[in-house]
Amino acid sequence: MIALNNQKRNLIISPVGDNSCHRGWIKSGHKEFDVMLIYFGDKKKKYHKDADYYLEIKGLFKLENISMAIKQYYSTITKYDAVCLPDDDITMDAAMLNHIFRIFHKYNLDMAQPTIAAGVRSHAFTRQKPEYILRFVNWVEMMCPIFKKSTLLEILPTFMLNRSGYGIDVLWGKVFEGKRIAAIDRCGIYHKVQYKGADQHDREYNKTLANKGIDYRKEENESVCRYGASAHDQIEYGKIKGPYVRFVFLWTRAKRMQFICLLREKGLIKALLFIAKRIQKVIKNLVLCAQ
Repeated sequence: MIALNNQKRNLIISPVGDNSCHRGWIKSGHKEFDVMLIYFGDKKKKYHKDADYYLEIKGLFKLENISMAIKQYYSTITKYDAVCLPDDDITMDAAMLNHIFRIFHKYNLDMAQPTIAAGVRSHAFTRQKPEYILRFVNWVEMMCPIFKKSTLLEILPTFMLNRSGYGIDVLWGKVFEGKRIAAIDRCGIYHKVQYKGADQHDREYNKTLANKGIDYRKEENESVCRYGASAHDQIEYGKIKGPYVRFVFLWTRAKRMQFICLLREKGLIKALLFIAKRIQKVIKNLVLCAQ
């Protein structure tokens, strides 16, 4: 492991590939967190300058990589108060991550996730509702969970219940039923659209699993049946409202990042069409606010 010693209160651990979005997390201002990257590609030391802690592990899936890193560097990781485990296709910047961690600590949460302002979304409850600071829910999904240190250590054995990761996030809510679990609406991230929608995104991942001989349906059923959990049992227990103006949130940081990604990857016309749709929505909401 390559390590730089400048420890903060919060830690991000993320397995990253060759198309990772993580540089946006660290190159856009002061950060109140350290970063551990687990690179699973073929280029030696590709991202070692980007991380406070850097590992290279190939052939494993997200939770397997993270579990191995925690076990190998337990004494280092347990010095942090909160740990976030984002996918590498999440677009956000340092200011947003700082704010996510601040909210996490302010409301004394055990487990949380930022909501999605734009991009791929697998569950309805993860869609950002900007009139709220956060909503208390009974589980959070795999995409970008945040854990209090004690919660992470308790939940660590679930990381190796299967290889695919299917059903594991639903289990977390059952294991920690009654804990302070929240979807953070004040911070909306952009979940990068690599494929046309969540369904195709899942199909591509499932194809990778099948090529490795992994039956994700069987793994998911075995995992959720262990505690009688179900993704359909998503519940909101309460909400904390914040100051909100309808049209202000139509051009959030996540939307700006989505525009930049479209400009780079799809060209000027696609990016301008995106802007046109945003303007149309702003006008519609201004009319509604005036009524």
